[in-house]
Amino acid sequence: MTMVKKDKSLQWAIKYIKELSFMVNESIDPKEEIAMKYQVDVKTDTTDADLIRFRITVHYTERSTHEEFLSSSVETGYVVKGLKDLKEESEDGDLSINLPDKLWVALFSMAYSHTRAILARSAYGSKFQHLILPPINPEQEFKRVFDNKEILD
Repeated sequence: MTMVKKDKSLQWAIKYIKELSFMVNESIDPKEEIAMKYQVDVKTDTTDADLIRFRITVHYTERSTHEEFLSSSVETGYVVKGLKDLKEESEDGDLSINLPDKLWVALFSMAYSHTRAILARSAYGSKFQHLILPPINPEQEFKRVFDNKEILD
């Protein structure tokens, strides 16, 4: 797949999708409301790998007791050709990767969908098979998760 940025074509592809962990505890019978939270970790490897990794970890707990009964962690790796050439250093010394905003949202959205599908597959057959990650608006959720309202404005 190719995205265009400033007269330059970006070539990228999904390198892998893997389930890192899965846990279900059917001995817990949530009597109260169920809470779901997830976190997203993004790592880049600009050495020889040109790799961006999105790891999404999901936790389902009983709201009142905070007992966890279902969790999953899924990582999606993307290869972005020439990633090291897209590194930028800010004035305060922070390094960032300068990809088009729409590409960041697309990579996040696909990683979320992969996590959603793998969790559904892994939970299938358990008493919690009905608990799936909710559908999202990728752009809004990206802004919320990364708490950077200006990134896409």
